Amino acid sequence: MYLMSYIPNNIKNIISLDEKVDKFIDWYYKNFVKGNYTDIGEYVIPIEMRNFIEKMAVWYEFKYPDNDIVDLFEKKVSNNLENAKFYDFNSFWEVLSYKEKYLIKIPGYQDIVYLHPTKRNAHIHLNRNGFIISADNIINYKSENGFEILGESLEGIHISKLIKMFENDEIINESYDINLLTNAITDYEKSVELRDGILDCVMYRILERGENRIAPRRGLLFAKEFKRNIEIPMMYGVDTYDPYLKDFIVEYLKLGGSKDIKCYLNYYAKASKRQSFKIESLKDIMKLENIDYENIDFIINENQNDNISDDDKVKVRVKYRK
Repeated sequence: MYLMSYIPNNIKNIISLDEKVDKFIDWYYKNFVKGNYTDIGEYVIPIEMRNFIEKMAVWYEFKYPDNDIVDLFEKKVSNNLENAKFYDFNSFWEVLSYKEKYLIKIPGYQDIVYLHPTKRNAHIHLNRNGFIISADNIINYKSENGFEILGESLEGIHISKLIKMFENDEIINESYDINLLTNAITDYEKSVELRDGILDCVMYRILERGENRIAPRRGLLFAKEFKRNIEIPMMYGVDTYDPYLKDFIVEYLKLGGSKDIKCYLNYYAKASKRQSFKIESLKDIMKLENIDYENIDFIINENQNDNISDDDKVKVRVKYRK
């Protein structure tokens, strides 16, 4: 299942893709930059964030240039994509600065969390997913013997469960500050939100930078690769003059995209950011394109196993009306 895009509330109802990026940069500055520091110092300033978003969008254009997009979606040729191999993500990652890598690395929980605000004896070690690897010098005064030192009994539980144990008085020690535990969760969630917001903005720029037939298809490839909301490229990608629109819709459906979405018709023909657009449901567009959506048969692997290929995960039979 594809993850839904993280979009701050003040961005959700904005249609202009450029404006979505502008609002995200503003949100990023207010929530992450001013007065906030990481283990590498202060977060990158807004202009650096904007430049990084643009850099990643340009990289994806090198990875899938216009001719390759045509080959993939129109000529159905996929065996000569040398650029996609040469400009793979590992190659992109290697040229990034440490700060840039920090922005899009897969988030993980901090390695160590202390339970006392000033002392460094009682602490837990976490894996990237927030589960306790080891616990050291954690004293529980709820014990028949007066107190006990917890260690192996906490291994393997999630940090959120440890918080519940304190809240339910399963562990009692008034010298510990539970906020230090909750802050660790908050920091992790914020890093997830930040990465999602950056990747969404890269997708918006990919969609905005390209031409009407190329950009939505490139955006769909990006959404698939980086687990973004695949509905976005479809919502902006309906060009009523596109002779291959039917094929684009089918590719979107093959990825598990919903037909219950509203699309902005001919977004790329806009004269200004403030221009209103005709909105049409994808169901109605499919009827006009002679796609019999009542006979689209999805056979989706129930477990969504990541080790199974995309072709095996989702097999689609599409019948066109004659």
